[in-house]
Amino acid sequence: MGHLSSLESLQIDADSIQSALGFIPIVQAVVLPHLATVFVKKYLATISFLAALASYPSLREIKTTGHEPFNEDCDGNHAGAPILPTGAFPSLHTLTMSGCRADIQHLANDPNFPTNIKSLTIEIYDCNATVESHKCEYDTAVEKCAQLTEVVLRYSMEYSPSFWDLGVFFTKNLTTLTVHSAVQVTFTASEVEEIIHSLPSIETFCMLPYDGDYDTLIGPFTLRDLDSFIECCPRLQELRIIINTTSPIFTPSPHDIPPFSPLKILDIGWSFLSEDSVEEVSVALAQILPRQCTVLYTYDVHESWIHLVRMLPALRRVMEFTEERARCARAVI
Repeated sequence: MGHLSSLESLQIDADSIQSALGFIPIVQAVVLPHLATVFVKKYLATISFLAALASYPSLREIKTTGHEPFNEDCDGNHAGAPILPTGAFPSLHTLTMSGCRADIQHLANDPNFPTNIKSLTIEIYDCNATVESHKCEYDTAVEKCAQLTEVVLRYSMEYSPSFWDLGVFFTKNLTTLTVHSAVQVTFTASEVEEIIHSLPSIETFCMLPYDGDYDTLIGPFTLRDLDSFIECCPRLQELRIIINTTSPIFTPSPHDIPPFSPLKILDIGWSFLSEDSVEEVSVALAQILPRQCTVLYTYDVHESWIHLVRMLPALRRVMEFTEERARCARAVI
């Protein structure tokens, strides 16, 4: 196995926690001083899996990929002695940690948890084990990582993270915040406003459920909030949210921010849109979104969005022409 000593990337193709752990003795039997990246399927980067990789000196990234496995059980390693060795993960900057709430909390509280993490993915699945009620299970891990700029949070069970669950992320200068849950998030208007104003450096913001019913799915973010995102988050390039188009349509106030916004993608997922609101929402989006922004939607979204996206470029051109004529008229006067 001498030729493996130069291996830098390893993808473990396993469909369960036990089969993923079965790869570890094989990996440990080979000297891999240059191993930098390990891939495993979603929800399989468990406590036991991570502990087995903790001593690799060049390991920089532990990532999950593909679809989550079906009906996984937690490690059951909820309490007891530290599980990570002293000096664990000396080179790691991208970490994925998978488990039930108690697993995540146990790992986060480990005194040898790596603090040089810049990108953190947390994958949580269901379990009957309890956690401390005064603190979210991953708060300690996030607080330890002073350089953290990217966070991905995934829930496999029927759970919608609350504003309280996400509060620790708003204390960081994040460039990426992605939340995937089986249930649509719900926030009050004041909580949405606080979220927007707490992310001045955000470049990618995503809060889409895994799937939804486009006849009823109404999110907490309004068109007014979309305008606020663009105005308050000057680095925002990707915005993926469920938009509430049933709230009163507003006319954006004129400002110079949209033309200079770097926003390239607005993904509205399964957002609901009635046929009666297409025209009003189209006009609002044409005023709010910068010209280079592409509106995306889920493949089986309501047809109203398909009509809107088709007419949006023409509507933008008409508005730009009208604005140019108005500027020329003012110049003549």
